[in-house]
Amino acid sequence: MYKYNSSVIVDGKTYSLKQFRNTKKIKRSRNMNLQYKMFVVNIDGIDVKLFLTRKGTNCKWHTILSTNTSLTFTKALKIYSTRWTI
Repeated sequence: MYKYNSSVIVDGKTYSLKQFRNTKKIKRSRNMNLQYKMFVVNIDGIDVKLFLTRKGTNCKWHTILSTNTSLTFTKALKIYSTRWTI
């Protein structure tokens, strides 16, 4: 999980994570019953894949961050949930 009030750099411009919520169309993972948005951004000089996810339409957005930019949303969520059960 990533701290939600942080900022990221995309194409040389700095954005807060809250600004990303309105930028792309929401995708849906039917097998996990989640909505998500996916971005590849640069944080402190490192390219990372950023997933904004929520369950339902009225829930809060949560942020998952991965340095592996080739991961899909489903695979990243499975890895994340496995690590946090330990």
